[in-house]
Order: sequence, then structure tokens, then C-alpha cells
Amino acid sequence: GILEPSGGVGELVNMLCGLCMHEYSLVRKRAQKSLPKVLRRYPQMGHDVVVEALKVISNSASTKGALNGAIYSIQNAWGLRKIARHWGLTKHLVTSLMSAKSVEDSKVQVRLAELWSSFVPYSFPAPLSGPLHPAGLVHDPVVA
Repeated sequence: GILEPSGGVGELVNMLCGLCMHEYSLVRKRAQKSLPKVLRRYPQMGHDVVVEALKVISNSASTKGALNGAIYSIQNAWGLRKIARHWGLTKHLVTSLMSAKSVEDSKVQVRLAELWSSFVPYSFPAPLSGPLHPAGLVHDPVVA
């Protein structure tokens, strides 16, 4: 079931989040394997995990390992949905990606581009003048 996080649980999830962005790949992989299970139990902590990952991405002093871990931690369905459904997180993602332009490692640059490409389908722009229907949409026949 879903549990309300206590102070101790919050600290443990924050530590697990830090391990997900650790410099050593083996440590990151083990922590990232556990993270979804923990967030299913404490879904309220997901926001904090996303915020921490975006801070690492936007920090110019972040190491390659930390950047890879942060990207991998949020580049999944729950992370991208959480970002897309929260305007503040969406804004933070865009500004983080813009500030990460100074990353010199080409592999990390590719991962950042993949993060953006993965996010785009999850973002649903609000129509300004009502719902738009695609031209190929089949209409129901009029029932008399």
C-alpha cells in the first residue's frame, strides 16, 4: 500500500536519490533498481527525487557519472509524467537542459537530447480555443 513518509523515510529516500546519482556506475545501477519500488510505496517523495535530479543536471560542476545518473533516474514513464503534469517541474527541466549546454562529453549530450525527446510526448499543450481534432478523425454517424 501507499504510506505517508515520515522524517526518517524522507532521509532514506534522499540518500537513495543521492546514490542514484553516484559517480560509480555499479552503485547507481543498484540504487536505480530500488528507486521505483520505493517510490511506489512512497509516491509523495517522487517530486523531491525529480527536483534533485534536475538540480544535478543544471549544476555546471556535476560530474559525468552524476549527470548520467540524474538523467536515467527521471527518463522513465513516472518521472516524465510527473514533470509534464507539474508546470514548475517542466520549467525546471527546460532551464536545466538549457544550463547543461556547457557539458563537453558527447555521450552526456546525447543522453540530454534523449531526455528531451523522451519528454516531448508526455507534454500536452493546452489548446487556446478549445479541443482540436485531427483531420483524419472518424466522426460518429448521426443517429436519427
